[in-house]
Amino acid sequence: MLITEELLYSIFNMEDDELHDLISNTNDSILLHMIAGNYNWDNGFDIPQLIIKNKYCDLGTALMIFELAEGYMLFFDKLESDDNDVWFKFATELKSNIENGIYSKKSIQHIPELSRADKYKMKKIFPDISDVFLDGVIGENVQIIYIGT
Repeated sequence: MLITEELLYSIFNMEDDELHDLISNTNDSILLHMIAGNYNWDNGFDIPQLIIKNKYCDLGTALMIFELAEGYMLFFDKLESDDNDVWFKFATELKSNIENGIYSKKSIQHIPELSRADKYKMKKIFPDISDVFLDGVIGENVQIIYIGT
């Protein structure tokens, strides 16, 4: 599928049910990546949740979502479980999915924007941290077509 700016605009102008169906039923990992890259996080976690639950979600996309959702705070801040915190549930589930190899497709590149000092701190505090959180995924460098959702 050729992903264009017009296609992305039409996707983000869909009714919620239509958009949920599209994300749940697509087998296009690059489309999922584009949607995730354009998602407006002020709209909550429904769309990212659908993306990470799609079996065609690439590890690079999952890692990008983890970074966009500020999941790295789980490594830097002393956060405790809060059953009412939607962000905490989302971030810890995604972190666990990444650690447990749920995302077997590894064709889309994502390199986290971490400084060497950040990586050093994370490795020191969490010696068993998976390298994917530090070094990312090497693969196709998919350029996000930003539409300003």
